[in-house]
Amino acid sequence: MKRLKALAGTAALTLGLSACSMLNVNASDTLNGSMLITESGTYTISEDVEGSVVVDASDDDVIEIILDGCSITSEDSAAIYVRNAGEVTVTAAEGTVNHLTNLTGFEADGDTNVDGVIFSKDDLTISGEGTIIIDSADHGIVSKDDLIIESGTITITSAGDGCQANDELIINGGSLEITECTEGLEGTSVTINGGDIAILSSDDAVNAAGESGDSMTADSACSITINGGTLDITTEGDGIDSNGSLTVNGGYITISGPLNSGNGSLDYVGSGVITGGTIVAAGISGMEMNFTEASQGSILISTGDQTSGTAITVTDDSGNVIVEFTPEVNYNCVLISSPELTLSGTYTVTCGEFEEEITLENYIFGNGAGGFGFGGGRQGPQGGFNGQTPPELPDDFDGQTPPELPDNFDGQMPPVQPQTNQR
Repeated sequence: MKRLKALAGTAALTLGLSACSMLNVNASDTLNGSMLITESGTYTISEDVEGSVVVDASDDDVIEIILDGCSITSEDSAAIYVRNAGEVTVTAAEGTVNHLTNLTGFEADGDTNVDGVIFSKDDLTISGEGTIIIDSADHGIVSKDDLIIESGTITITSAGDGCQANDELIINGGSLEITECTEGLEGTSVTINGGDIAILSSDDAVNAAGESGDSMTADSACSITINGGTLDITTEGDGIDSNGSLTVNGGYITISGPLNSGNGSLDYVGSGVITGGTIVAAGISGMEMNFTEASQGSILISTGDQTSGTAITVTDDSGNVIVEFTPEVNYNCVLISSPELTLSGTYTVTCGEFEEEITLENYIFGNGAGGFGFGGGRQGPQGGFNGQTPPELPDDFDGQTPPELPDNFDGQMPPVQPQTNQR
């Protein structure tokens, strides 16, 4: 492994032919094999690397790695591996396309399970005005601390997760497309402040999970907060899944999925709050959830079986289109929330031949099976569970043992039912 140091009196080291000659080392020795960065500085990689760029610096060292039209390919480790540092930023230079690849597999580094094409044991930031294309046999970008995406155009194709942070995962801007993954975005907490994000996942697209792994008990450390940006999800599993709270304050969110009744477009264990932004989700009912608190209309309804490509349209009583979205999956359940859905307003939801007119007496209309009960927002959900008034519970009900079920109960949670007639 070649040890790289910034030249005395300079702020940056360029890992290209000119820099290598300045350092009086052979270019092929530096570029064809792993390179070691051991101190603070800015390091620009402008040629191809067969191996890894490894950062092993002091706890207070601040390092920036600029990708300037390069390709870094590792056959057994991360293309960029931050073993130790204070802070590391990976920047894609403006106008450049950079490829980071490991399609063969990862080997552990002692006790460290290196499993991402960009892998950091410390705080990691991704930025720049260029493009980073990641292809991985496991995860795409991993930080065992915090992961922040500030800017840049990032495309990830991975057999594992797209972006994974042990602590906080924060997206402030940029364009992030995860074209293949198990889970798309994962952290103990996930915050989306901006950016354009598209995820195609086989499991949860956005997931906040703690170390306990208990998805049935609310974890106060786990949260998903969406303040802005666009988020387009197509998933077989849960769309947005928090083992704690879910808060939507802004942004434009579309979810196509899940594909089965064992998942939900939304899945949270604590509170689910929406104060702004737009969300349209369509999937298969069974574990569907509405929000528990809302300061704008939030509608959850069954639509009957609809095929992929059947548009969802919401209009007001004057015929103005409030929301329009075309899901990329088959669906029978729809969740819609928008600031334009106001109290006492009358709206029509149309999906193919299905049509339902709804007047919002409360902000929350409809409550799904995933809520494990009759739920309620600040004003209580309109329609309640299954669109009906819940049955009266016995006087001695202890909140634990469920009341006796009817003889014809089939063991399944009923889907959300519309409250008005279908056309």
